[in-house]
Amino acid sequence: MGTNKKVKITFTCSSELKNDLQQWADSENRTLSNLVETLSETAVTERKQNLKAS
Repeated sequence: MGTNKKVKITFTCSSELKNDLQQWADSENRTLSNLVETLSETAVTERKQNLKAS
């Protein structure tokens, strides 16, 4: 989202989801944090586009 300042957030999920996300991140040679940030950015972008289309 265009800013260099990063903030930390915490969320709670099942251990199964955490393990699945970690495996995904590992398979792409990236950190879990980076994967979750990328997935979140994609979801927010898609949501904004869907809201504009409505």
